[in-house]
Amino acid sequence: MRIAFARWFLITYDYRQRSPTPENEQSPADFAKAGIDRSKLRNNALICGHFDTEGAYLWQRYSEVYHDGTRLITFLRHPLERAISHYFFGTKTGYLPITENSLTDFLLACHNPMAGLLSPNPKNAADILAPYWFVGTLENANEDLLRLAKMMAQPDDILPITHVNHTGRPVYDLPNDVIATFNANNALDFALYNQARNFSTP
Repeated sequence: MRIAFARWFLITYDYRQRSPTPENEQSPADFAKAGIDRSKLRNNALICGHFDTEGAYLWQRYSEVYHDGTRLITFLRHPLERAISHYFFGTKTGYLPITENSLTDFLLACHNPMAGLLSPNPKNAADILAPYWFVGTLENANEDLLRLAKMMAQPDDILPITHVNHTGRPVYDLPNDVIATFNANNALDFALYNQARNFSTP
C-alpha cells in the first residue's frame, strides 16, 4: 500500500517510536507534544500515521483537518482479524502492551477500539466516517487502491497487494461463544467495517 502512496504523494511519516524496552520507547506524552508542521508541506503531501496514542489521536494532533478541506484517508481491517493480529504482534514483539493472559481474554476485553481511535465521541458509523474523503479496507485493498487512483486521476498500474502477517501465529481455536461475545461487544467496529466495505463498492 505504501508503494502506491509513494507514487502519488510525498509521504511524511508520523509514528511514535516504539520499543520492547521502555527506556528506548518514546513516551506518549513526548510524542503528543507536537505534530508535523503542515505549513511546510506541499499540496501533494501525505501525513501517514496510526494516531493511536492518547494525546495524539488525529482529532487532537491535527484538529484543523476536520474543517480546512484536508482530504482524510483511512483503511480499516476486519475487527476480529485486527484484534487477533494486535494480540499476537504485541505478545511476540513487546511493542504493544498486552495485559491479558490469553487470546480469549484479550478478545473478551475488546470494546470497539477502531471507533475509539477514529472519533472522540463514537456513536454511529456514519457520523464517524463522515469527515473522511476516502475509506477502504485491508481485505479489499487492491480494488480500493484502484478506486482511489481513479478518484485522484493517478496511474492505476499498481502491483497486487498480498497482506502477510510477519509476526507468525501459533495454532489457535476460538470457541463460538467467544466469537459471538466479541461480535456483540464490538458492534460499532463491525458497523464501521461494513460501511467501509459498502463505501468500497463501485
